[in-house]
Amino acid sequence: MQEAQIIFETAENMQRIVHDVLDFARPTQFTCNEEDVRHIVRHAVDFCTTKANRAEVDLIVEFPDESMRVEVDRIQVQRALVNLINNAVEASTRGQSVVVSVVPGTHSLSVVIRDHGKGMDRETVESVFKPFYTRKSGGTGLGLSIAKKIIDSHDGRITVRSRSGRGTTVTVKLPCTKRLGGAREM
Repeated sequence: MQEAQIIFETAENMQRIVHDVLDFARPTQFTCNEEDVRHIVRHAVDFCTTKANRAEVDLIVEFPDESMRVEVDRIQVQRALVNLINNAVEASTRGQSVVVSVVPGTHSLSVVIRDHGKGMDRETVESVFKPFYTRKSGGTGLGLSIAKKIIDSHDGRITVRSRSGRGTTVTVKLPCTKRLGGAREM
């Protein structure tokens, strides 16, 4: 039975790689609606909870009580956040925490993901959004490229700050007043 599990996991991994390559290579249609970013963040964190529990990493969510509305494709932005949160969990060790915060601004808001893992050197920080760049075994190097593509397509911005031995902070900034309208291509 163990051999069947290995075959199944290998097939799942290959399927994920094919989907990542296709998602990166072709334009994706998406539809923007006004959404409360707190719900998007909560769903993304919930999606990452199993992985965090297995790694014994605490996921902490911090956001204001009031609604914070943005015009986005909820599924796509959630997907980008899941990629970012999962990377933070993978960079963390047992007993550490990943903090996901929503920070209001004047014309934008930020989703900030902080881990206390091993951090990245300057070369890695400068390369993390390049397609197929990875330092992980088994990774495709497309997760962060796809996340950046999604955020850029929403007129947002994504930045990474990291120091070796001190962890990493990823900030996703989204406009909260600009309407993006109906269907768009990214």
